[in-house]
Amino acid sequence: MTTYGNPARIFVDVEGGGIGALNLDTAQKIVLFGAGDPGSGSAQTNDPTQVSGPGELASTFGADSELVELFRGAAANGVAYSMMYGVMPAKQSVTGEAIAGGSGELGNAPILEDTAEITVQNTTAGQEATPVWRYESPPQTGDLADDEVAVNPFSGEVEAGDTDDYEVDYKYYQWQDAFDAATGVIQEQEEGLWYVRSEAESIISDAIATAVPLRENQWKMVRVAGDAQPNATAADGSASIDVDAYADNLDNDALFVTGPVRQANSSYTVSGEVAGVFGGVDTDESVIGQTLTGVGELTQTLNVPDQEALEDEGVIPLSNAGAVSIEGNLSTSTATGWTRSYFARRLADQLILAARAIGRATRGDIANDDTTRLIESRLGDEIVDLVDDGVLEPNSRTETNWFVTAVEDDANPRKLNVSFGFTPEGIVDTIEFSATINT
Repeated sequence: MTTYGNPARIFVDVEGGGIGALNLDTAQKIVLFGAGDPGSGSAQTNDPTQVSGPGELASTFGADSELVELFRGAAANGVAYSMMYGVMPAKQSVTGEAIAGGSGELGNAPILEDTAEITVQNTTAGQEATPVWRYESPPQTGDLADDEVAVNPFSGEVEAGDTDDYEVDYKYYQWQDAFDAATGVIQEQEEGLWYVRSEAESIISDAIATAVPLRENQWKMVRVAGDAQPNATAADGSASIDVDAYADNLDNDALFVTGPVRQANSSYTVSGEVAGVFGGVDTDESVIGQTLTGVGELTQTLNVPDQEALEDEGVIPLSNAGAVSIEGNLSTSTATGWTRSYFARRLADQLILAARAIGRATRGDIANDDTTRLIESRLGDEIVDLVDDGVLEPNSRTETNWFVTAVEDDANPRKLNVSFGFTPEGIVDTIEFSATINT
């Protein structure tokens, strides 16, 4: 287990019993969850592990493993190796799971989407069947050959197109143990990113469910990102997203999913590169329009209306027009009131931790007007700095776009209640063009 440092910690220097400098210019820690090969690498499953540089990747996580590619992609897109941690989930095996009557659902979905890791036996006919990946729910069977069985790797649904009985051997990853193992990487008073290399909605949902208590109870501002689940099978058999039919149950303003992520002519996705952009942008930058470095074409090209429709469903679309780029920044949240973007969520997380740091620095002071004014002034200074940086809107004579108040709690004279609000500047997303031609 790596000993965790605190390069992302938001804290206050206490000088002479008062509030000194506030560290707000932080770098994000990035935790990358993905498949590795513990048999050929030194890292253990469910153990957050760092490397000093690209030369250690293969010997740590296994040559050509998914986690190696995640690190390389993230590093190429702006994240230092010193800020990255890799976590490999453990692989589990299931033997002889029964599917009766040619139709059923495997009990440990999602399963490994690898034909070398699944065997289907037709026990009625006494012969082996060929598994074929299908991504609809239920998986389509209309074009299957007589010896083929359709399997949706995300839902675990199996459809044979007949009423024979089957037994399935398969493998899956135990993701929850990996998430639990990583809860100490991003520490109290830190903000950072978990990127889960999975397109399975159920796994992304488990990741954010693990992160929410860290955010709410432990002051660990973990944002979670992952990949949108394909819901259709292209003519060539590859996974794709049918935008018109896409829907998910993901709903959290600290959760971000992107899609489509699969590369043409490659077994790897662009997930590591997306993680690098999310983890590498400065506080005053947006992820919108950022080009991914070091990737090829995607297997699926979304036109502009489909990109917009996918973003309406809470997915950040990737453009395949020329260089692959990120074409949105909204979270999966369905709540209203403010634009729940990656840009705004990160600013909010940093200011929440800044407010806590300033408040904690006043513990032991006399609960009087001087103390409340000090808190208001110090946190206000940080907000004004962000206004000056152009990322927050300033106050005006007609609008209050930010505020800070500190008051003694009516029921507890030893408690101060600090409230603050701010308005992030908007991010340019759509540009309308018009032209006049004089003839």
